[in-house]
Amino acid sequence: MNDLLTTNSMRDLGFSKMVATRLIPRSRVGLVWKKVRGAPIQLVGLLALIVLQMGASSQFDFTESGGAARWQARHNVAPLKLEPDGLRILITGDDPFIEGPPLRKAVGPGAVCLRVRMRSEAGGTAQVFWAVGNWTEGQSVSFAVEAGAWTDLTIPLPILEKGTRLRFDPPGTTGICHLAWLIAEDAAANGISHVEATADELKFTVKGLAGDLEVVELAPYQSLAEAISGPIVHTGKLSTSVVFSIPRFEPVGAVRRDRVYSAFVPVQTHKKFGRIPVGAARHVDSFAGISKSEAPFPVSTSKKGLQIQMADDALKLGVQHAALNLDLNRMVDLSMNAANYEWTMDGEKYFFDRGYVDSLGVKKLTDAGCVVTLILLSYGSGDAARDAIMQHPRRIAKPPNNLAAFNTVTPDGLRHYKACLEFLADHFSQPDGEYGRAANYIVGNEVSAHWEWYNLGLATPEYAIGEYERSVRIANTAVRKFSSSSRVYLSLEHHWTLTFGNDPQKAVAGRTFIEEFNRLAQMGGNYDWNLAYHPYPENLFEPRTWNDKTATASPNSQRITFKNLEQLTLFFRRPELLIDGHPRHIILSEQGFNSDGTPEGDTAQAAAYCYAWVKVSRLDGIDSFILHRHVDHSGEGGLNLGLWRRQPDSVATPSTTRPMYEVFSKADTPDWEAAFKFALPVIGIKNWDEIFRKR
Repeated sequence: MNDLLTTNSMRDLGFSKMVATRLIPRSRVGLVWKKVRGAPIQLVGLLALIVLQMGASSQFDFTESGGAARWQARHNVAPLKLEPDGLRILITGDDPFIEGPPLRKAVGPGAVCLRVRMRSEAGGTAQVFWAVGNWTEGQSVSFAVEAGAWTDLTIPLPILEKGTRLRFDPPGTTGICHLAWLIAEDAAANGISHVEATADELKFTVKGLAGDLEVVELAPYQSLAEAISGPIVHTGKLSTSVVFSIPRFEPVGAVRRDRVYSAFVPVQTHKKFGRIPVGAARHVDSFAGISKSEAPFPVSTSKKGLQIQMADDALKLGVQHAALNLDLNRMVDLSMNAANYEWTMDGEKYFFDRGYVDSLGVKKLTDAGCVVTLILLSYGSGDAARDAIMQHPRRIAKPPNNLAAFNTVTPDGLRHYKACLEFLADHFSQPDGEYGRAANYIVGNEVSAHWEWYNLGLATPEYAIGEYERSVRIANTAVRKFSSSSRVYLSLEHHWTLTFGNDPQKAVAGRTFIEEFNRLAQMGGNYDWNLAYHPYPENLFEPRTWNDKTATASPNSQRITFKNLEQLTLFFRRPELLIDGHPRHIILSEQGFNSDGTPEGDTAQAAAYCYAWVKVSRLDGIDSFILHRHVDHSGEGGLNLGLWRRQPDSVATPSTTRPMYEVFSKADTPDWEAAFKFALPVIGIKNWDEIFRKR
């Protein structure tokens, strides 16, 4: 039989009733199978051949007899074998991997997740690739596997187009790995698809499941593996879709614990493995009437901003956007001094340094009409107890810039981080404006270069992005409890498809960071995160950003600087990045231009500000341009970025102003064009329209 499958080949492929269910509506599977079962062997073989010619399902359940069809052992793996626990992979050397067949249809267009269940004799790192053509590291994800234990994971993926193949690389160089399934699906197709928080309830929508259901609550830092023993908050029976509610607040003794930060995952009983999690762990992704303040986002008539050192001078310059660094470690008072600000959360009291919080000067700035942005940081304090609570446990002892990632990994760290954000969001959104208004919260600093500016030790991109996404989501939830309009932002530096340095465990390319962060956020329940970007020139010592060679008119540009800033706004109009059908907000929260201290250097610095200001002022999708710095700082490696020079032998004591001070003062005034005219020949153009054509 040249074009029909033999009985042996069908047995090898595991052709069964399960295969039929992939192609035929469930209501007719039984009838069709009765006919096929009694048909001539040629007919059965023909049907099997049709299945193979159509390609593969995106749901590879290797515990079923047909799940391994057309999967192949490609490198340092013995012939594959189906066993009750799944696909048996015997590893015979370095770099073992297996490959699957092309998918017969796309997976999407919503958030896509890959559900993996596996057990390996060797612990270490496993990896999944997806590709239509050649395998590349850029289209892969790695994850840790504990030796001898079943690992359940739900991994965010991009939309998988028709014809995509999957590849699985088990950990280790010897031993046996059992792969129970690789199931690629819409993240909301099977499991919890939506969680809404109201004043008193959490409302759930569950789709795609049938039978008995348990919903388990997880702390934000807990994994799916912990769902098996987690607290059950709901039980019930499902048909295809169901909506139910649970109380938002759980009584714990005499207090009520707010579940709004938790993740939730369905758990069902599998015929072979017992209780297993199904789908992704989902968080609250919409808030209905829970915010203490419903005040709208403040209106600004200008994009002019500054990281402020001297408030009176900044206001004289016409600044309408003010960015302030806020060190959470400095703010927290573990001694619980009664003279400090007090905050109660889930029945526990927390204290925050009154003098430090008041010294930020938020009220003066908002009373003057500024939109205030708080940049949330975690500097090493030198207090071991405080740093252990507030900073990520994987940080190194002496981070390059004394900055670490936030600790949302431990119960104590999570509590204090939540309390900090809740206190700030409440304190700076009072209806009477007693303390002023903070409208924006930036989580960390330049996290794409995490080793330098958000240290959590050496980390894979997946780990670094996952840890950061959790902290951003928690911050968004805390802010939303107290303000319906304040915004939370990611912070990235100017490398776009390049990475800062050459070590993938120390930095992630900006574009990759955004894409992976977005997939992870969607899988866990999408929310309103925004971007704080730093489009410094490619060489921080060279202000002439219009000459940047690595900033090109392409979405694949190595860097995004002011020269090609429009690439950033274009990228954020992609459908997969929209929130409620609209682009996310972008602010430029830190960037500046160096002067070498010569008259020519001062002129080039001022011209660079003119160039950047004109571009930003005409570019839709950028809310603010916040210049760094107000005054030169001795701790910036020799850079002179200030509107003011500093006094010699001082850290940042102002001395005299630079030419950039004058053009900054004229930006967004009727006199801007006359003030900026000197910059045209410096840049090499005759009019400002040319900066959008000059590449």
